[in-house]
Amino acid sequence: ASYRLQGDRLGFRFPERPDPALPLVIDPVLTFSTYSGSNADNFGFTATYDESGHLYGGGIAFDPGYPTTLGAWQGAFAGGTIDIALTKFSPDGSSLIWSTYLGGALGNETPHSLVVNSNDELFVLGTSGASDFPTSAGCYDASFTSSAPMNFGIGYGYSHPNGVDIVMTHLSVGGDALIGSTYLGGSAADGVNNNAQLAFNYGDSFRGEIALDAQERPVVATSTQSSDMPTTPGAPQGSFGGGQQDAYFFRMDAGLTALLWATYHGGSGDDSGYGVQFDGSGNILVTGGSTSIDMPLSGSPWAGSHHGGVDGYVLRYSPTGNALTGSTFVGTTAYDQCYLVQLNTADEVFIVGQSEGPYPVTPGKYVNPGSAQFIHKFTNDLSTSLWSTVIGTGNGTVDISPSAFLVSDCGQIYLSGWGGVVNANALAVNST
Repeated sequence: ASYRLQGDRLGFRFPERPDPALPLVIDPVLTFSTYSGSNADNFGFTATYDESGHLYGGGIAFDPGYPTTLGAWQGAFAGGTIDIALTKFSPDGSSLIWSTYLGGALGNETPHSLVVNSNDELFVLGTSGASDFPTSAGCYDASFTSSAPMNFGIGYGYSHPNGVDIVMTHLSVGGDALIGSTYLGGSAADGVNNNAQLAFNYGDSFRGEIALDAQERPVVATSTQSSDMPTTPGAPQGSFGGGQQDAYFFRMDAGLTALLWATYHGGSGDDSGYGVQFDGSGNILVTGGSTSIDMPLSGSPWAGSHHGGVDGYVLRYSPTGNALTGSTFVGTTAYDQCYLVQLNTADEVFIVGQSEGPYPVTPGKYVNPGSAQFIHKFTNDLSTSLWSTVIGTGNGTVDISPSAFLVSDCGQIYLSGWGGVVNANALAVNST
């Protein structure tokens, strides 16, 4: 098929007339697809794009040999078991614009989320167990703080014997210099979702998201087990809520020299932070999972009570972050979590997540009955459900781990995820 423009109407032209009795599906055009890696193991974790169509990939490399480019910030594997590997591809995938390692010699690093600003400069949200992770002059915190050894509940091929902190790096447009790079952490494990109930899918330990506000300052949703994380004056929750783990949300300046806003969010159970986005007024929307029946809520929640077990949640903070202006639990009496949040041009809120309960389905919406992945649309203040549906195989159990989510300016909804035997090795035992 090819595109056809007739007047002001865009359509398609086919070499042969389609059979009108059969459903017609036009596959999207594959812009590019390529391998990236070395002779050792390499795991992909996160990706993003810029306004010119370049693709940025972030993963981990277990050894030297990952293809780096001349002049890259870190051309060689630093050490430990793994380093972060970052690559910028041309829009058609035919060449590497730049490619670099990022890591220290005394521990292991993982990228969790990437975002690019209007100058095509890459921000990296990650975690590090190395006391020599590269930091920049004048950064917010140049010192590794964690002191509690951390092993993952699921095997990923490495651990953090010296503890783990959040790290953030702001790279130059050419990938050859640090504009900013900093640690952020407390005395326990930070930046990882290492709770047995909340890390439901293989890879859930590495959730968390970085997004840029209207001033292109990074805002992050993540998790922490530290009761001594920094918070800012006026934060809605200035202290650790309890349990093993809380969600943790923060904003820094673009140079990563100052912590502008930071707050815990959690109750007496275990809580995690996964996704973050902004509405047109600058309000901060975040989402995650919780076992806390007393997790703080505000406003007029669509669901003001925890349903039991693990529930998802969505929160709306004011543009400064100092007021919690909307919130709701999302779930059933079974397992439920919310992973990613998006907004349309009307500032309505969309959530994607998993549920193994009888999740509500709005009549007239596309649905795969009996499936355990959901999309849910709310009003901006999170007081009203506009519609919801479920997608998947219909077997009643989780089989897709959501990894990317987008609501376009034209209102189309895009969702990506994965499943299979690897995910079945986690708690999603029926993923095939």
